[in-house]
Amino acid sequence: MYIESIEIENFRNIKSERLDFSPKVNILLGPNAGGKTNILEAIHCLCLGKSQRGAKTQTQIKFGSNYARLVGSGYFQKKKLPLNTGSM
Repeated sequence: MYIESIEIENFRNIKSERLDFSPKVNILLGPNAGGKTNILEAIHCLCLGKSQRGAKTQTQIKFGSNYARLVGSGYFQKKKLPLNTGSM
């Protein structure tokens, strides 16, 4: 599977972000507590429908927000697939 893009809204410490990925190598680079692990968790949650930490849905929603949203697109066996958790 290749993830083409992901849109993250109100997930952990990420207010709003859209990321487009290369089909080859992607590197997440940033300061400590900058959200790199949260991006990986959002990808995991988007693909598998749950946190790798076993976290409750409410703890994944950005503090002060009422919902979180993850939307993406990717390819599986050369077929384009929409990826969507809906709102949490």
